[in-house]
Amino acid sequence: DAATRLMLSRVTIVAVPLVNPDGRDLIMNGGDPDQKSNANGVDLNRAMPSVNAGQLAAGAHLAEEYADESGVAFFAGERLGTESETQAMIKWFNTYVPQATAYIDLHQQGGVSFYDKPFATSGTDEACLGFADAMNALLGGGYPPYGEKDDYALDGDGGTMTDYARSVSEGFVYSYRLGRM
Repeated sequence: DAATRLMLSRVTIVAVPLVNPDGRDLIMNGGDPDQKSNANGVDLNRAMPSVNAGQLAAGAHLAEEYADESGVAFFAGERLGTESETQAMIKWFNTYVPQATAYIDLHQQGGVSFYDKPFATSGTDEACLGFADAMNALLGGGYPPYGEKDDYALDGDGGTMTDYARSVSEGFVYSYRLGRM
């Protein structure tokens, strides 16, 4: 339709089609259908060194979706940002997100489009929600916008790829040598 064509003429969409080839191969070859981890047992969507990752070290309680050892899901690894897939995504986010007007996560496993974070301060949530609505319509309604401000806090859940991307959009800088900067 005309509105979608106009939107697409004004934006560049940059996508990553597959982040976890190990997990995909494990599932495709008869493994656990709930597999979220790579071959090392690290859940790549919990292993990002985002601004809110590592809240457990600051005394926050363990989130329900957290594991303290490798397995099918929810183990962030011994050190954040050390898996090769995570490092590739850090480079990707650091390249594309600072140029972005809006960022959303079309989350295949959840069937939603995450568009906000409770720690976001730049006022971009409106732009992200508008983009999420437009992409959901373009994709036939399969990824309805889902906001995390009300049910997601700095409680040990941090470290997802969406967290890292929104952290970068807020000016967050991460150094492998120095950590958070």
